[in-house]
Amino acid sequence: MKLTEGEKIRVLTRSTDNINAYQKWAKGRAHFLRFNLDDNAIAKELLQGAIDLDPGFSSAYVDLAWTHIMDIHLGISKSPKESLKQASELAQKAVNADKYSPFAQSLLGVILTIKRQYQEAIAQGEKAVALSPSYSLGQAQLGRTLMYAGRFDEALSWLEKAIRLDPIPKNWFLTCVGVCYLHTGKIEQAVDEFKKVLNRNPKDLTALIRLVAAYSLLGKSEDAKAAASEVLKLNPKFSIATIAKRWPYKNKADRDFEMDALRKAGLPE
Repeated sequence: MKLTEGEKIRVLTRSTDNINAYQKWAKGRAHFLRFNLDDNAIAKELLQGAIDLDPGFSSAYVDLAWTHIMDIHLGISKSPKESLKQASELAQKAVNADKYSPFAQSLLGVILTIKRQYQEAIAQGEKAVALSPSYSLGQAQLGRTLMYAGRFDEALSWLEKAIRLDPIPKNWFLTCVGVCYLHTGKIEQAVDEFKKVLNRNPKDLTALIRLVAAYSLLGKSEDAKAAASEVLKLNPKFSIATIAKRWPYKNKADRDFEMDALRKAGLPE
């Protein structure tokens, strides 16, 4: 497990030897991974600062790209098209800085997923995994792509591999596992996964929104409404229509399954 964790750090930081850039990147990444509006804004400033200090720092470009993707995912981007353009440009800079980085190659797969180019995204994810088979983030990203493509059992298999490789899995790994459970009828298990995330970070909107859907599907209306209230505290402008457009599900039925559950819980259209 120590070797695996070392592999992950090596992959993420091999493109800089600037300690100040590294520190800004590490702080920015920590804020980004909290998955809420305020931390995402802080992350952008820190990650741009890391790039200013070291314009060849591939991983800083990757995480800055991710902050723009998160704007889309959280439904707060004023122009999803422009946010995706910025993310794509940053991804290309990351690859230019280190073409062998599975971190950068995985990001290209995520962008292809958002563009609804699922086969290309899966192929890109497989390329990233091949570059570094012990790199947990690459395996989890491939799982996430398969999740949005509607291949939930395959997605879960990759996510479980990522979690076995990572002694402290990222919160979004667990959220994606919960989504797979949600769509395969294991609703109680989905709730458990979302709660694990929220116990670590109560402001994680991606897990909280899915918890609303899970409670709603279980018929736990009071719990669903309480969770929905927390969503609106964290994002007063939340709307179902916005995330329905921006969560890149291949199959309309998969998207509607979650959106209908959110409507039942009383979240605004």
